[in-house]
This record gives sequence, C-alpha cells and structure tokens, in this order.
Amino acid sequence: VCEGPVLFVGNHTGGIDPLLVQAAMDRMIYWLMAQDMMLGTMNDIWRVYRVLPVDRTKADSGPLRRALRLLKAGECVGIFPEGRITRPTGTIRPFMDGVGMLATRGGAIVMPFLIDGTPDTDSVTVSVLRPSRSRVRFLEPMRFDRQTEPGEAARQLRQRLVQASGWPACDETMPLELGGP
Repeated sequence: VCEGPVLFVGNHTGGIDPLLVQAAMDRMIYWLMAQDMMLGTMNDIWRVYRVLPVDRTKADSGPLRRALRLLKAGECVGIFPEGRITRPTGTIRPFMDGVGMLATRGGAIVMPFLIDGTPDTDSVTVSVLRPSRSRVRFLEPMRFDRQTEPGEAARQLRQRLVQASGWPACDETMPLELGGP
C-alpha cells in the first residue's frame, strides 16, 4: 500500500499495536486513540506519531471529521474499532459505528489487519518492553462506496477479521473505560 488514502482497521490486543502496524509501513499513519490513554508526559510522542485524540466519554464527531479530511487528502488513518484493548484475547468484539463511516465516506482503500501474540496487559509500557511473539497479518484490502450503509461496512469488516482469525465473534461490548471488566 504505497500511495493514496488508506484506512487501517484491526483488532486491538495491546498498547504496542499501533507501533507494530507502523513498523510494517513506509508511510506514517494517523492513529485515532482514546484521549484518556494519552499520558501527558508523552505529548511529544503523540505529536510525532500523529495521534488523533478521541474522548470516549461523550459523542464528539470532531476526530472522525479530522480523520475523513486526512483520508480525502490522501493520508493513512488507523483505527481499532472495538474501542479499546479487547479482553479476553482471541475474540473479536463489536465494532463501533465510526469505522463504517470512515470506510464508506473516506474514499480510501480499507486495509484490515489482525494482531496476535502481544503481551496480555493493558499497560503500554509493559506491552512494549515485555518479550513476545507479536505478529501483524494484513488481509486482502477492501473498498466501500458511499452507497454502502456505514453499519453494513462495519459488519463486513468485523466479519472479515472473524473469518481470517478463526476467533469467535463475541457480541458483548466491553466498557470503554479501563476500570470496567
């Protein structure tokens, strides 16, 4: 995937996930990231890695609008549509609606990917420093047009990850805040 807009869509197993995907690319990816996970001491890193903060506590279309503008400008955007690190690992949780909107309105190639083998932790530091057999597998690219309903695009993307992984589709959503189960 060398040129033009690309939307990267994958499962979320740990804090190292965006770094793993970025390491395989020769272009920078703008990542949508939960604002509550962005430690202030790392502000310079968030800028370098082009993070688009998302406030998970309220409805705010600003980050999605910024992501759409970036896609329309030919950039790469990455999103973990389950909304947070998924537990237990080895399941695919429901996708949040925004991924379907980006897929159908962004005019981008959609590059689904699967990550596995990362350390089983919610800590970014531990996931980066703990040895693992982390692996990213890129799937066949997909394209959606504006006639596709965003919910249908999200459903198809999730189904692609379920089929490729062989993992069960767990239809129970996880709480967005880390204090939950």
